[in-house]
Amino acid sequence: FSSCMNPGLLEQLSIAIGRQCRPGTIIITTEFPLFLTGHIDQLEDDESMPSGDYEIELLEKIDGWCWLMGGESTAYIHRVKSSLSNLYGGPRERPRLSLEEE
Repeated sequence: FSSCMNPGLLEQLSIAIGRQCRPGTIIITTEFPLFLTGHIDQLEDDESMPSGDYEIELLEKIDGWCWLMGGESTAYIHRVKSSLSNLYGGPRERPRLSLEEE
């Protein structure tokens, strides 16, 4: 449920989707929509991560009953229009910690 997310976390989720998901990817959130456009800045400590603009479109907003919440809930259905996925380079390898760092 995105109702548990503050606007900053929703923005970071939107940036991650704009960086990694291919155009055409469908994303569903509840209660709050994603940020539909944005610019992803270059990371200072990792120049291999792509930077640039992304766009997500809101396809539909659906209101309905949610038994888990015990009331009305809103679902937002989004589709990635443009992203940096072709520049992302796929899954990244997690760095291994040394014995001292563990």
